[in-house]
Amino acid sequence: MDKSELAFVEAIYADEQSDAPRLIYADWLDEQGRADRASLIRVQCEMARCQEGSANFLKLKQRESKLILSLDAAKEFAGLKVAGIRAWKLRRGMIEVLTLNAERHLKNANRLLKHVPSIREMKLNKLRGVFAAFLEVKWLERLTSLNLSDNGLGVTRMLQLAEVSGLRNLRTLSVRNNKITPRGARALLTSPHLSQLRRLELNQEDFARQSELAVEGSDWEQLEELYMIISAPRGRHFRQLLTDLLDINHRCKIELNLQGSPDKDLDELMSRYPGRVEVVSSW
Repeated sequence: MDKSELAFVEAIYADEQSDAPRLIYADWLDEQGRADRASLIRVQCEMARCQEGSANFLKLKQRESKLILSLDAAKEFAGLKVAGIRAWKLRRGMIEVLTLNAERHLKNANRLLKHVPSIREMKLNKLRGVFAAFLEVKWLERLTSLNLSDNGLGVTRMLQLAEVSGLRNLRTLSVRNNKITPRGARALLTSPHLSQLRRLELNQEDFARQSELAVEGSDWEQLEELYMIISAPRGRHFRQLLTDLLDINHRCKIELNLQGSPDKDLDELMSRYPGRVEVVSSW
């Protein structure tokens, strides 16, 4: 991507909600002879304004599929095969969501922003063995959402993550199934570098231990959403911990991924805080 094209992409990154810079970029792509790439941006922008499942949406969806096949055949996205990129997602015409194999990617980390400067969301696999190198990558500061789930990172790596200044734009962080403990959760929620964090995803054992919340008082107040995997036995004690959090933070909504069906205590909690406690899945 040359400097002229990069300037358009940076304008898009700086104004996430508006379609205007995306459509200006599409006009420029037309001038460069990249009509299918331009059309894909316009089609996806229009899809985002449609009701999903409507006749117009389905018509645009068919057009989108044909454009992606055409672009793939033309190797428009061939550069994504570098840097360990395993999967990617277009959002209103721009590649903003990636899944990476960390072990492969970190050997070529400097290539990522060259090929995907519009990145906003990241899911990383196989991270544990290269975690120290991951903390140094330049693209962290571009992210608004980071998914580190299922990497077995532990509490020490969470303490290190909390010290990374490049995470200052992060609004969503998933650390599920990493055994970060309440100490790790506390480090994340009290980090000055994560002041923009609004959604945190973790496990029950990371939330509380020994009858105490992982974090007390105002340290919870920045959160708007808490997602928690519940796999251990529940009861009145756990209900009281959730009640304490909901009383501390009047904005926060809690999503619970349960093993089994909600019990009486959780039913009472959902009744007491309508719209703020939701069971999103039962195993």
